[in-house]
Amino acid sequence: MNIFSKITIYTLVPMFFFNCHVIASGMVPCEKSEHYRHLCYGTQFYPNGAKYIGEWQNHKKSGQGVYTFSNGNIYIGEFLDDNIHGQGTLIFNKNAKRPGEKYVGKFINGKFNGYGKYTFADGDKYEGYYKDGDYNGLGTYKFSNGKIKKGLWKDGEFYYSVDF
Repeated sequence: MNIFSKITIYTLVPMFFFNCHVIASGMVPCEKSEHYRHLCYGTQFYPNGAKYIGEWQNHKKSGQGVYTFSNGNIYIGEFLDDNIHGQGTLIFNKNAKRPGEKYVGKFINGKFNGYGKYTFADGDKYEGYYKDGDYNGLGTYKFSNGKIKKGLWKDGEFYYSVDF
């Protein structure tokens, strides 16, 4: 990935996403005080180096937002009561345990749940259903070498082939 692509993904895309949503949502900027944030949007810097830009409700991350983890991973999507919850995209930074990987799909309490697409750094891809972070239900795993596993998955393991 060239430098322009990195700048676009890590800087411009979150700013564009957030700015467009704020205009559509009609939320007001949070007051400068960090003691209480409710029905507003703002930025929070954390002592561990993480950063959140997004909507707040009852002093918790709720609604649309962008969270940059201290290791550089980026989550863009929905939050509920301070948790990653709803539709979103998680991009793994080069310094992470899974550098260059990406998940786009549904989250429940910070875990992959429901339908999603995961792209691995080596080019492999999984598209299907998740439960508590594991492949679970109908899904297709496409290996970078062209091989395909299509069928039913259970607790992260391939269970049996199903044509769907």
